[in-house]
Amino acid sequence: PPRPAAPPPPPPPGRAAAPPGPPAAPAPAARAARRRRPLRGGAAVGRPARSGKPATRPPACPYPRGMRAVPASLDPAVVRRVDARLDAVVRDEGVAVPLAVESGSRAWGFPSPDSDYDCRFVYVRPEADYLDPWPRRDVVETPRDAVLDVNGWDLVKAVRLLVRGNATLLEWLRSPIVYRGDPAFRADLLALAERVVDRDAVRRHYLHVALGQRERWWTADDVPLKKLFYVLRPAATLRWLRVRPDAVP
Repeated sequence: PPRPAAPPPPPPPGRAAAPPGPPAAPAPAARAARRRRPLRGGAAVGRPARSGKPATRPPACPYPRGMRAVPASLDPAVVRRVDARLDAVVRDEGVAVPLAVESGSRAWGFPSPDSDYDCRFVYVRPEADYLDPWPRRDVVETPRDAVLDVNGWDLVKAVRLLVRGNATLLEWLRSPIVYRGDPAFRADLLALAERVVDRDAVRRHYLHVALGQRERWWTADDVPLKKLFYVLRPAATLRWLRVRPDAVP
């Protein structure tokens, strides 16, 4: 076998040793980790991906998951399609969906044989998106067909409408049909509603809904039974508000 290389000779007396050479270059994985530093809220900055957009991931949700209430009366195949739509929103938009419910006649208890599935959700973007001087749309819509109508609001939009007296978010929060959600998230929004909701504005909201449905359908010779309930539901809500002056619907 070849002899091992001899160590370098010691420096002559009176001469200092040569300084050490430059540090070794970091490994490729370490260089990549330095280029892509995570930000608060789940976003990350770094070199753009091949698609031209920076790599992002959904924001970390601080609420425990596990809230789901889907009755057996719903078509399991359609429910799977709803879940797939919501998964696609999370993946393609890079958002978290802490609440997704059924709205409309199925949630209100009087669906007709031709009723579609109205899934509504609240989503949260990464923190960096809310700090961007060019904000994104505050609505996410998926293609509508004869069976599915799935769309949602950004949390900021939902809270702003809640403060103005729009009761739509209140109905979502109290829907008995929940596709996915975080109990603490819903409890936090309900607690916020207790503090900020203007009952007079909510009354005007339901009065406007009732009058609009009556003017649209009750002038016809044959009023569908389902449309009659569209008028009776907000009318019953108005009476509920009158007999419970301190409650939030």
